[in-house]
Amino acid sequence: MESNGCSSGCFISGVWPVVTAWLGFTMVGLSTCNNAYRHLLNFTRPDLQPHVLRIILVGPIYAFSASLCLSMHESTCFFIRSVRDIWEAVVIYSFLTLIIEYMGGEHLCLHSISQNDEAVPHLFPLSLCLPPIATGSMIRVPKMGALQFVAVKPVVAVVSIIVYACGQLHNWYYQWTLFVIYNISYSVALYALYLIYWSSHEQEALQSKRPLLKFVSVKMIVFLTFWQ
Repeated sequence: MESNGCSSGCFISGVWPVVTAWLGFTMVGLSTCNNAYRHLLNFTRPDLQPHVLRIILVGPIYAFSASLCLSMHESTCFFIRSVRDIWEAVVIYSFLTLIIEYMGGEHLCLHSISQNDEAVPHLFPLSLCLPPIATGSMIRVPKMGALQFVAVKPVVAVVSIIVYACGQLHNWYYQWTLFVIYNISYSVALYALYLIYWSSHEQEALQSKRPLLKFVSVKMIVFLTFWQ
């Protein structure tokens, strides 16, 4: 039994996880470079492609941070994770802007959504206590919900660095405060993205862009990285 436990622990602390992580980063990095090169080679939509480039960078950034964290001391890893977490806010902002730009900009997007006379209902159980969102507010309200995450994420990352420098990062009070703030901010941001998707997914300008796959991908980036 002890030998089994030792072999498992030795593998985790050994060289193979580090090698695997760097191999994964190399594969993701090469794939992303190829994708980015094709975008830059055919840079015909300056209103859309910068947002796409920022979104696809999230793969190598996460792979690079994971590889460094396995290769370096835990204290250094904390600062790397803080920088990585800030990029999540960039991804949320870029995806929100990309969807709006796909529909011709904020004004045309609002005009397209307002063609639907029905207000957008909330999901259950929020529909029991919140009124449906009027189509005239379907850009402003979800945009505020998503952008609060863009503001909260960097601020919390900077505060965590300061708390870490003071030696109080693992204090239970701060950890629970962080947990509550992140849960609320993540949930509001994801719900705001859902509202944007639900109100615009039937628009002709988005049909060829397969918004559902992009929406699910961004949700997984935010949701899975938080609960890991």
